[in-house]
Amino acid sequence: MKKKLKKRNQSLVRESQIIRKSKEHRIFELQKMAEQSVDSLRNDWERKLHNAEAGPEQEKFGLQNRLC
Repeated sequence: MKKKLKKRNQSLVRESQIIRKSKEHRIFELQKMAEQSVDSLRNDWERKLHNAEAGPEQEKFGLQNRLC
């Protein structure tokens, strides 16, 4: 009886360790995905800002070329 309980206990301990490692790995992967998503959004925003700033400058350059 004691051997059965001890064996069962060891099995449960191993299972819990596997589950814990799996959970930690999933958390790590989700954090990595979130960081990539944030970086992607930041890059999109910076590109849109750059395009918004560059538009009037391009128009100004075009007008200057027409006047010269």
